Amino acid sequence: MIFVIVDKDKRTVPFFLNDVQHSFIDDLNRAKEDYRAGRRLHLKFLVLKGRQQGFTSVITAYQLAAAIVTRNFSGFTLADSGENTTTIFEDKAKFPYNNLPEQVKPTEKYNTRRELHFEKINSRWRASTAGTKEVGRSKTLNFFHGSESGFWPYGIESIMTGLGEALTKDAVIILESTANGPNEYKDIWDGAIQGKNNYEAKFYEWWRSPEYRLSFESDQAKEDFLRKITDKEFPPDRERDIFTEIRMLKARGLDVQQLYWYYHKWRDKKDKVKQEYPNTPEQAFQSGDSIAFPEFSKEIHVCSPFKIPDHWYRWRSCDNGYDDPFSWYWFTVSEDGQVFIYREFTRTREDPRILYTEQAKRVKELSTYSVIERGREIVEEETLLYTAAGKDAWNTHHRDEKGKTLIDYYHEGGVYGFVPAVTDRRLRKAVWHEYLSPYMDGNTDRWTSKVQIFDTCKELIRTLPQLVKDEKDAEKVADSKIDNQYDGASYGLVSYHVGQSDSEETAAKNRNDFDKDFDEEDETAGSGFYAM
Repeated sequence: MIFVIVDKDKRTVPFFLNDVQHSFIDDLNRAKEDYRAGRRLHLKFLVLKGRQQGFTSVITAYQLAAAIVTRNFSGFTLADSGENTTTIFEDKAKFPYNNLPEQVKPTEKYNTRRELHFEKINSRWRASTAGTKEVGRSKTLNFFHGSESGFWPYGIESIMTGLGEALTKDAVIILESTANGPNEYKDIWDGAIQGKNNYEAKFYEWWRSPEYRLSFESDQAKEDFLRKITDKEFPPDRERDIFTEIRMLKARGLDVQQLYWYYHKWRDKKDKVKQEYPNTPEQAFQSGDSIAFPEFSKEIHVCSPFKIPDHWYRWRSCDNGYDDPFSWYWFTVSEDGQVFIYREFTRTREDPRILYTEQAKRVKELSTYSVIERGREIVEEETLLYTAAGKDAWNTHHRDEKGKTLIDYYHEGGVYGFVPAVTDRRLRKAVWHEYLSPYMDGNTDRWTSKVQIFDTCKELIRTLPQLVKDEKDAEKVADSKIDNQYDGASYGLVSYHVGQSDSEETAAKNRNDFDKDFDEEDETAGSGFYAM
C-alpha cells in the first residue's frame, strides 16, 4: 500500500521507508513470525531513539495499513500531550488515509478527530493522550503504541497496568521515546537489558538516519574543522568535550559531513545534543542539566580486566548495608597514578539480603588470587592496605543486645584493617569530576582519565551516569535509591586522593584512625601507602 506524507521540507511525497524505519519494520515482522512459530513468547518492544528519526510516522502507518486490510484489527496510539496526539492523528494518519484512492478505502463507520473505524471488516485505529491513568481500559487491543512514553505525565506502569486486560495475548506493544533522564522509562529499559522483564530493547543512533549530514560552506570551513579533529591541542577548552566525542565517532567510521552536522547541533543545543541525538543508550539517559556526571563515557572510563602487577598498591572500600544495598570495591593504582576500580561486590534492591558476617566472608574469598608453583595451584590472599568504610560501621545498633558494631561482624567474617571514610559530599563529587576528566594518552593516542573501571563492575557502571545533582546544592550528588554503589566507590577513590595530598601530620593522624585490630603486617603496608 502506497501512502503519501509531508516530509521535513513540507513537500507531499510518497512514503518510502528510510534505513532506520526499514530496519525496525523488518525486526517487527520477523518477531511476529517467530511468535506464530512459538519461538518467542511476547511482542513487547522498547524503542530508544534520537529526534525525528521517523518512528512515530512508520508505526502509525503500520497500524493504519493493518486497520485497512486486516479483519478485527484494533490499534491504539497513546501520546504524551494533546498537541502531539492531534499531530499524530491528523498529519500521520488522516492525511495519508485521505489521499488514498477511494477504491482501496474500506467502508467507514466512524471517521472522527481521533478514530478511524471500518465497519465491514470490524477494524479500527484511534489515538488518545496519556492524560489519565484510566485511558484505554474499555477497549480490546491487539496493537499498542506508546509515543514518547518517557514523557507521560502519569508514568508508564499505572497506564500499562490499566491497559493490561485490554491487550490480547498476541498484542504488539511498542513503547518508543527519546530519553528523559533517569526516570521510569530508564528503569524499564534497564530491566530489558538485564533480562528482568519481557521487553526487547532497541536503540537507534542518530547517525543511522542518512539525512543527518551537513555540507561545508567553504573549503576553509572544512580545513578548520578537520584541524580541530586531528590537532588535539587546537580546540579551545569550551569545545574540548564535543571534539572528544567527535573523535570517537570518527573512529566508529562516521564521515566528515556527519561529524560536521553533529558539531552544529551541539553548537545549538550544547549538552542537550546527547539526549536528543544520542550515540549510546547510556549517553541518552545521562544527558541533561541535572545529571551529576555528564562527562562519564564508557569509551573513556571503562576498560577490560587485565592482570594487575604484583607491586601495584591495592586497597578496598565499602558502603555498609543490609536492608539498603551494600557495596564493596577494590582499587589499585599504576606507577603513573592512574586508579583502577577492579572488583565489585554489591547487590541491587531486588536481590536477597546478606548478613554482615556473610558479606565479610565473601569479601575475604574474593580478595584472593591463584598462583602456580611446581605444577600446583596455590591460593594467595591479596595484600590490601586498608578498607575505607562508612563511619556508621563503628556505631552500635540499639537493637543489638551484644553491643556489637558492624566492624565486629566484619571481623567475625575474617575481614580486618578498616579506616573511617571521608564522607564530605562536596569533596566526593569534586574528586569524581577530577578523576573522570578526560585527557589524551600520548602512548596510546586514546582518550582516557585518572580513573578506569573494569567492565566487570556492572552496577557502578550502570548507576554512575544516572546520578543527579542535589537540587539545593549542585556541588553534591542527590541522595537516591541508586547511590549505594557511588557511595562505596567514592570512599575508596577519595581516600586515595586525600592520601596523595595529605601532609605528613595528616597522614600520621589517618594511620592512627585505622582499626585497632589492624595487624602488624597491614599497619606497615598502610604506612607505605601514605608515604607514596
